[in-house]
Amino acid sequence: MGKKREISGAGERSLTFARARWKHWSRYFGAFVIAMLNVSLVMSTIQIHMNQPFPDIDRELLSFAFVLFFDLTVLLPIILEVDRVVVTPDTIVFKTLFWTSKVPWPEIVSFKNPLVLTFAIVRTPRCFYLINKKDIRPLDELLETIQFKLARSRE
Repeated sequence: MGKKREISGAGERSLTFARARWKHWSRYFGAFVIAMLNVSLVMSTIQIHMNQPFPDIDRELLSFAFVLFFDLTVLLPIILEVDRVVVTPDTIVFKTLFWTSKVPWPEIVSFKNPLVLTFAIVRTPRCFYLINKKDIRPLDELLETIQFKLARSRE
C-alpha cells in the first residue's frame, strides 16, 4: 500500500505506513493454521491417552517440540508484526493483527534495525513490535522518521 499524509483538525500532520491488504489477510490465515495445529496436537494426545495405557513419551515430546518450534518461529512474529504504523508529532500508533497500540515517543525504550533480520524492532515498556522491512513501503522514510522522532524526544 504505501504512505498517506493526513492532516487532523488541529493541523497536525500524521504519516501512515501500511502493507498490502492481501498480505495482512494472509497473516490471519497463518495464525489460524498454527492455532489449529496446537489444538489438533492436544486433541490427538488426549485420544492416544484414552486408547493406549502406556503411550510413547518420546514421540509426544518430539511432537510438542515441533509445535513449540512453529509457535516461536511463525506464530509469534505473525502476532507481533505491525500491519500499519501511524506517525504523529506526539505518538506512534502500531496496528498489529489483533490490537492497536498508541505509544508516546518518550515511552519507546529502543529501536533497532539489524541488517541481517527481515524485521526492524521497536521496543516499548509493555511489548515489542516487528516492522517487516519487505512489506511496509516506503520503508526508508519510516525508519528515518522513527529515528528522528526518537532523537528529538530524548533531547
